[in-house]
Amino acid sequence: MTTLYLVRHCEATGNVLKQYQGSIDADITENGANQLKLLSKRFENIKIDKFYSSPLKRAQLTARSVADKKGMDVEIVKDLTEIAGGIFEGMTFEEIFRLYPEEENNWNHQPHLYKSPEGESMRAVYDRAVKAINQIIADNKDKTIFVASHGGVIRTLMCYFLKVDFNNLNSVGWTKNTGVNIIEIDSDGNIKVVKENSLEHLSGDMVIDKMF
Repeated sequence: MTTLYLVRHCEATGNVLKQYQGSIDADITENGANQLKLLSKRFENIKIDKFYSSPLKRAQLTARSVADKKGMDVEIVKDLTEIAGGIFEGMTFEEIFRLYPEEENNWNHQPHLYKSPEGESMRAVYDRAVKAINQIIADNKDKTIFVASHGGVIRTLMCYFLKVDFNNLNSVGWTKNTGVNIIEIDSDGNIKVVKENSLEHLSGDMVIDKMF
């Protein structure tokens, strides 16, 4: 049995400011740092064989909060990085939704069609993320893996793991900051989602209610 812990990065500045972070290498917040302390404690007695992360700081720090305590390295995988937001990066969602009604509609209601101007489509994210995660799984048969990534990427991956048609991506929920998804893959390649967006390591006041 291969066990995958798929974890969203801790709270970053863009999450608090309601900005489209995308590929911006945003700093984490004080609350984010506290989230990582509790995430590390959650995993202190769980054996992990390999750690992977997106290249972006907020994801790397999330993976390292657990890996460092175990004296392990984190392998960087470019295709786990967040969706490239094009001209939207750094803008607030309020600004984007006011100025770009078609993109707002797709983001909120038809995410399978979403693409920002000069940015990446959600379909492209799905394709690269699924390819990357399947390679990671293939490379770690019968091991336990920790993967730190981003909201958009993890949403597409959970769409894949839950066997939801990509055209119904909007039915798949968001994973919140340091939310843990647990997926098991047996020797025949059968997938079981054990937990989604588990936040049991956090207190309620550490979680942002509305999460993009």
